[in-house]
Amino acid sequence: MPTRWSPHCSIRWRSDSPVALDLSPPPTIDRRIAVTVEQLLAQRGQLVHRSMRCVQQPHPGEQPSRRRGPGLSFDQLRDYVPGDDVRTIDWRATRRSGRAQTRVFHQESEQTLQLVVDQSEAMFFGSVDRLKSVVAAEYASRQLFAALAARQPVAAQLCGRGQPLSFAAVRGRSAALPIVAALAQLNQQLCSAPAPAAAEPTPLAVLEQFAAQQLHGRDIHLIGALQLLEQLPPALLAHLNRRNQLRLTMVIDPLEWAPPAGFTATVQDSRGRWQMLRLTQRQARAQHRANLALWQRWQQFCHHRGMVLQGLGDGMAGLLAPAEYADG
Repeated sequence: MPTRWSPHCSIRWRSDSPVALDLSPPPTIDRRIAVTVEQLLAQRGQLVHRSMRCVQQPHPGEQPSRRRGPGLSFDQLRDYVPGDDVRTIDWRATRRSGRAQTRVFHQESEQTLQLVVDQSEAMFFGSVDRLKSVVAAEYASRQLFAALAARQPVAAQLCGRGQPLSFAAVRGRSAALPIVAALAQLNQQLCSAPAPAAAEPTPLAVLEQFAAQQLHGRDIHLIGALQLLEQLPPALLAHLNRRNQLRLTMVIDPLEWAPPAGFTATVQDSRGRWQMLRLTQRQARAQHRANLALWQRWQQFCHHRGMVLQGLGDGMAGLLAPAEYADG
């Protein structure tokens, strides 16, 4: 089947804003191929149930605290005060000073959700219901609204044609509209003429930038294509995960996960050239084994380092283990 559609995917530009988008898209747009702002805003009604990870006590008040109580980072030693937890007494310091000393730890603040969403040409494919780019955009919107509903700050890096669009950490549902509008814009750009052959910045470049900036204290959530796992250096992810929480959600299509033997299709590459794709039974089995080995290798890597790796996509719920499928 063709992997590119161009009719009825118009977008109106305004030169004074990189994320300006017509909020009234053509009624003929196929929402399985490209998303609209309204389509992404509607994801608020399908919020995933996320733990706010905020303590209710001993902080007073009815609203959950933005602090999560004492953390694991040591701050200082001070004299013991009646009421302190006896488990925090430092007995060595007490013996040296002759007075009871207790350890004080930094308060843990809530983590900022750092979304990294891939809307490149690699996502413009689908064989079941929706394109992978649409699945990724809707899933990212649900994560965005769920975090904002939990009063968690959200930052975003959206990768598509051209330079990635960056959004600083914001809080509040009203702050979601610029991110949603930019996400819809990048998604609809995939329906236009093929992109130039020049290399595009990928989520890998964004992660490398995070490492160079020594980003810390973030809940980094990468949403991209399965093929991205072949490009990500494990050392880079391990480095980022030391000071952040890293989650990988890979959008997969059943046709690329386990292609059927004898499959034939006419596809269009990123340069606009049409080609005939044929897969023999041996090639189909080899492709499935390669994907499965890649997935299992990354599952083991993420498990040992406390990272989360999940798959997502139409028709993939029955092909992945329940714990490996991103539901929501």
